[in-house]
Amino acid sequence: MPDDMSSFWGPVTSADWCEKNYVYSSYIAEFFNTISNIPGILLALIGLINALRQRFEKRFSILHVSNMTLAIGSMLYHATLQRMMQNIFLSRNLESRCLAVNIDYVLDSRSETLVSPVRKCC
Repeated sequence: MPDDMSSFWGPVTSADWCEKNYVYSSYIAEFFNTISNIPGILLALIGLINALRQRFEKRFSILHVSNMTLAIGSMLYHATLQRMMQNIFLSRNLESRCLAVNIDYVLDSRSETLVSPVRKCC
């Protein structure tokens, strides 16, 4: 951190990654890691809008919301580098991955058979 800039969030309490901290703003610890989550949020929002517009099953909307909250959690973690935000981000990451696997292998409500993405495309 430059000498003339102080951190809004306090000292770094979690792992320090690849960027220098608080170079561009006293509010954002890792600037480029933080803003790199914006496309993930936007793509999840676009996916959610399309899933709702095309009346997909609710599981797809839930997955898009989950991916959006995962990107927001990552953004908060890289902005603050606080232990609490790291724990929130990692738990959301695990929950989001488990949800994705669960959604991939669910019963199709129309045919009552197990749906596998591998069997659908091959």
